[in-house]
Amino acid sequence: MRRTLSLVLTLVALVATAPASIEAQLRPSIEAELLVLWPNLDDRYINSRWLHGAVGVSTPIVRGTRLSWVGSAQIAGKLAGSGEDLDCMMAEGHTGCVGHMDVSPRGALLTGVAYHDQSIILRLQGGVARYHREWGGAKNAPQARVDIIFPPRSKVGLTISAAHAWFGDHLGQTLRMSAFGVGMRFVP
Repeated sequence: MRRTLSLVLTLVALVATAPASIEAQLRPSIEAELLVLWPNLDDRYINSRWLHGAVGVSTPIVRGTRLSWVGSAQIAGKLAGSGEDLDCMMAEGHTGCVGHMDVSPRGALLTGVAYHDQSIILRLQGGVARYHREWGGAKNAPQARVDIIFPPRSKVGLTISAAHAWFGDHLGQTLRMSAFGVGMRFVP
């Protein structure tokens, strides 16, 4: 009986706080996350074995009852890394040294749609991400991103993200970078 009463009271509390939760989802937020990256090319040539951190802001541009148009900006950097930096490597079909390139994210500007209800926010965004490359300088790359945000409270939520960026050719192959992250969303 106590468990049933506790469950009913919890459900009542969730329903009672739902309007505040939805209102919080429609306001600008600050987000922080930890990211790991996976290149599509052989990791002998591309090193992304690092833990990256990112901090950003997201804000609704056009608000709706279930769908909103949102914009996001993010800065990122390497927190910890592993792997060797190989200065000279031979690649099939190439003469001389081709090197081993370290790649890490620096930030992104994205826009897209957000679906929100009482339990989640689902954002689908696209835009430009900036990556640092060990050689060849910084590179802007088109990026697509999906975020799922679980706001258990009106001010704080858990975020899970997946992103995919396209760099162009590297050693005769298309270089793509996938990123997966987990973090927190804060609504001031």
